[in-house]
Amino acid sequence: MSEVTWVDIAGLIISALTMLSIVFAATQIVAQTRQMHRDFEALYVERYWALMDRRSGEFERGGKPRKEDRLVIHQYLQLCEDEIDLRGEERVTNDTWGF
Repeated sequence: MSEVTWVDIAGLIISALTMLSIVFAATQIVAQTRQMHRDFEALYVERYWALMDRRSGEFERGGKPRKEDRLVIHQYLQLCEDEIDLRGEERVTNDTWGF
Protein backbone atom coordinates (compact mmCIF):
# COMPACT_ATOMS: atom_id res chain seq x y z
CA MET A 1 0.00 0.00 0.00
CA SER A 2 1.11 3.50 -0.66
CA GLU A 3 1.33 6.21 1.91
CA VAL A 4 -1.18 9.03 2.08
CA THR A 5 0.66 12.28 1.68
CA TRP A 6 -0.26 15.81 2.64
CA VAL A 7 -0.82 16.51 -1.07
CA ASP A 8 -3.51 13.79 -1.17
CA ILE A 9 -5.17 15.20 1.94
CA ALA A 10 -5.03 18.76 0.59
CA GLY A 11 -6.54 17.56 -2.68
CA LEU A 12 -9.41 15.86 -0.81
CA ILE A 13 -10.04 18.97 1.26
CA ILE A 14 -10.06 21.19 -1.83
CA SER A 15 -12.40 18.77 -3.62
CA ALA A 16 -14.76 18.73 -0.64
CA LEU A 17 -14.76 22.53 -0.42
CA THR A 18 -15.40 22.79 -4.14
CA MET A 19 -18.37 20.41 -3.85
CA LEU A 20 -19.77 22.40 -0.92
CA SER A 21 -19.39 25.62 -2.92
CA ILE A 22 -21.27 24.11 -5.86
CA VAL A 23 -24.10 22.90 -3.61
CA PHE A 24 -24.30 26.31 -1.92
CA ALA A 25 -24.39 28.12 -5.28
CA ALA A 26 -27.11 25.79 -6.60
CA THR A 27 -29.16 26.36 -3.45
CA GLN A 28 -28.84 30.11 -3.85
CA ILE A 29 -29.96 29.95 -7.50
CA VAL A 30 -33.03 27.91 -6.57
CA ALA A 31 -33.88 30.30 -3.72
CA GLN A 32 -33.43 33.34 -5.97
CA THR A 33 -35.70 31.82 -8.63
CA ARG A 34 -38.41 31.10 -6.06
CA GLN A 35 -38.16 34.62 -4.68
CA MET A 36 -38.43 36.09 -8.18
CA HIS A 37 -41.62 34.09 -8.74
CA ARG A 38 -43.07 35.25 -5.43
CA ASP A 39 -42.19 38.89 -6.17
CA PHE A 40 -43.94 38.75 -9.54
CA GLU A 41 -46.95 37.03 -8.05
CA ALA A 42 -47.21 39.58 -5.24
CA LEU A 43 -47.02 42.42 -7.76
CA TYR A 44 -49.89 40.98 -9.78
CA VAL A 45 -52.01 40.32 -6.70
CA GLU A 46 -51.44 43.94 -5.68
CA ARG A 47 -52.44 45.17 -9.13
CA TYR A 48 -55.55 42.96 -9.07
CA TRP A 49 -56.77 44.32 -5.74
CA ALA A 50 -56.02 47.89 -6.77
CA LEU A 51 -58.33 47.36 -9.75
CA MET A 52 -61.01 45.68 -7.66
CA ASP A 53 -60.94 48.61 -5.23
CA ARG A 54 -61.64 51.03 -8.09
CA ARG A 55 -64.88 49.32 -9.16
CA SER A 56 -68.14 51.10 -8.58
CA GLY A 57 -70.31 49.71 -5.81
CA GLU A 58 -73.03 48.77 -8.29
CA PHE A 59 -70.62 46.84 -10.52
CA GLU A 60 -69.08 45.16 -7.49
CA ARG A 61 -72.49 43.82 -6.49
CA GLY A 62 -73.00 42.32 -9.94
CA GLY A 63 -74.88 45.20 -11.53
CA LYS A 64 -74.28 46.82 -14.87
CA PRO A 65 -70.85 48.47 -15.16
CA ARG A 66 -70.78 52.25 -15.23
CA LYS A 67 -68.74 54.29 -17.67
CA GLU A 68 -65.81 54.56 -15.21
CA ASP A 69 -65.88 50.77 -14.76
CA ARG A 70 -64.99 50.28 -18.41
CA LEU A 71 -61.45 51.49 -17.74
CA VAL A 72 -61.17 49.04 -14.83
CA ILE A 73 -62.39 46.22 -17.08
CA HIS A 74 -59.90 47.17 -19.77
CA GLN A 75 -57.03 47.31 -17.26
CA TYR A 76 -58.10 43.96 -15.81
CA LEU A 77 -57.90 42.39 -19.26
CA GLN A 78 -54.43 43.91 -19.69
CA LEU A 79 -53.44 42.41 -16.33
CA CYS A 80 -54.65 38.99 -17.50
CA GLU A 81 -52.70 39.37 -20.74
CA ASP A 82 -49.54 40.25 -18.81
CA GLU A 83 -49.99 37.19 -16.60
CA ILE A 84 -50.42 34.95 -19.63
CA ASP A 85 -47.23 36.37 -21.14
CA LEU A 86 -45.35 35.74 -17.88
CA ARG A 87 -46.73 32.21 -17.73
CA GLY A 88 -45.30 31.64 -21.19
CA GLU A 89 -41.91 32.74 -19.83
CA GLU A 90 -42.36 30.39 -16.84
CA ARG A 91 -42.35 33.29 -14.38
CA VAL A 92 -45.68 32.23 -12.91
CA THR A 93 -45.53 28.98 -10.97
CA ASN A 94 -47.80 25.99 -11.63
CA ASP A 95 -49.44 26.41 -8.21
CA THR A 96 -50.30 30.05 -8.87
CA TRP A 97 -51.50 29.34 -12.39
CA GLY A 98 -53.75 26.56 -11.12
CA PHE A 99 -55.21 28.86 -8.50
